[in-house]
Amino acid sequence: MSREATAVVLIDRAVYSMQWFVLAPATIAIVGTSPGWVSGLLPLAFILGAALSQLIGAEAASSLGARNAFLLGLSIVSLADLLVAFSRGVVDVIALRLLAGLGAGLFFSPAGYMLVYLGGIGTSAIMGLYNMAFELGGAMALAWGLVDGLVGWRPGTAIAGAIGLALAIASLVLINGNPRPSRPRDLLNLKWREVLLVGLAGAGAFGASYAFGSYLPTYAAKVFRASPYGSGALTALSFIGGAVGGLSLLFLDLGSGQLVTVASLVASSLTYAALVVRPYGLFVVMSIVNSFLVNWAFSVYYAHVVERFGRDSSTTSLAAMNMVNMIGSLWVYPLSGIIIASDPVLFPAFLAASSAALSFLLLIRPRDANG
Repeated sequence: MSREATAVVLIDRAVYSMQWFVLAPATIAIVGTSPGWVSGLLPLAFILGAALSQLIGAEAASSLGARNAFLLGLSIVSLADLLVAFSRGVVDVIALRLLAGLGAGLFFSPAGYMLVYLGGIGTSAIMGLYNMAFELGGAMALAWGLVDGLVGWRPGTAIAGAIGLALAIASLVLINGNPRPSRPRDLLNLKWREVLLVGLAGAGAFGASYAFGSYLPTYAAKVFRASPYGSGALTALSFIGGAVGGLSLLFLDLGSGQLVTVASLVASSLTYAALVVRPYGLFVVMSIVNSFLVNWAFSVYYAHVVERFGRDSSTTSLAAMNMVNMIGSLWVYPLSGIIIASDPVLFPAFLAASSAALSFLLLIRPRDANG
């Protein structure tokens, strides 16, 4: 049952990820005649919702079981995207992105706990597979622009949401196990100063990665005059690079110590700056390289979190860490919207700087880590 359940969880993770980015090809159409910076409110609302529900997800896993908790999250994020098809304007879409984010927060740590629980391989490899599935979902979302181009972005988004809802129901049948991690009373025992430092160390990288995926079709449209729908099939290749990055940890595990994790985050950050290259074909190649290194680095980072705070409290530590990542990244999205609207050529340099800036906080170990 372990292999089959693992496969289903990874498929759920991919479709869940698809809901994160499915609006990316339609961003220009959604914003319409609103000021360009309004586009930054879409990822901002989503990440804010996800941050608010991270610890609720850990509690839900204890009360409902990890399987039920993450499938509830998948259902909510998928329903919110389905409802976008009936939105009356950008304000409705922003509100629904907030709802989708609340659902996303219920998914992350319970699904991560399920994979750790199913086990069978090392922590780095588990997190690598988890992030590989996320990248595959991102690729599907950007490629979904082809569907939007054929049927319109509203029906296209509704279909994507319906797929997520159907998968959540099917997974309830296909995954027999429903482990319940201990109630997150270990929140009080977490080393919160250390959680804050480690979380902030990854916040810039988290924000840059989500902003890049959210704005990739828009960037391609503004800088290369590519169709935000038709270019999705090419820009989706960058997420395929990320999937390979996560998968590579199955074969090339350099560990998840502090120095390795910092070096991975910084190295991946520098590749954003290379995205200023021309022509479009070379840009796509560099996007693939960037995504490979970013996902490899984040797989190492998540493995570092699990090992640093203990496997037994992985649900709580991953939820707390992701919450800090998200809150610490909120400044990236409105600035991304402003830069994309005013001078998109500066976008890669902004991502590189914001991604690398806080990584070195990971090297600090507070004396009174429980403070």
